[in-house]
Amino acid sequence: GSLPQPGVSPFRDAPPLKVFNVQSFLKNLEENGCGKFLRRRFRHNWRAAAERAQNRVWRRARAKTDIHPFLPLLSEVQLVDAFTTVEQQLQAELALSGGELGGSSGDSRHSHTAAVIKKFRGDLWAIY
Repeated sequence: GSLPQPGVSPFRDAPPLKVFNVQSFLKNLEENGCGKFLRRRFRHNWRAAAERAQNRVWRRARAKTDIHPFLPLLSEVQLVDAFTTVEQQLQAELALSGGELGGSSGDSRHSHTAAVIKKFRGDLWAIY
């Protein structure tokens, strides 16, 4: 997936993937061989996998980026879009956590998810 460019707000939807280019595809196969490509691509839908990977990259970028420097640069419409994007990401994080953030599981993934949820809640308040 593509990373947000420096200075570009990750608090929007990830851009769509590039259109499939046959020449680029064939050049890549020629350079890297087809065995690995075929093994990986036939196991699952490669387009869906690429979209999931890109969304993961943007999710991490949102989780690591301080929203405050972007807020003065956003128009009202962009603020609404950012709010919606962060709200959707927060809902996705809550779904991943199973809604159970209390307790003392000690699981590092659990504590990371809790920290990301706390960060996104703060982002929503900052936008609001």
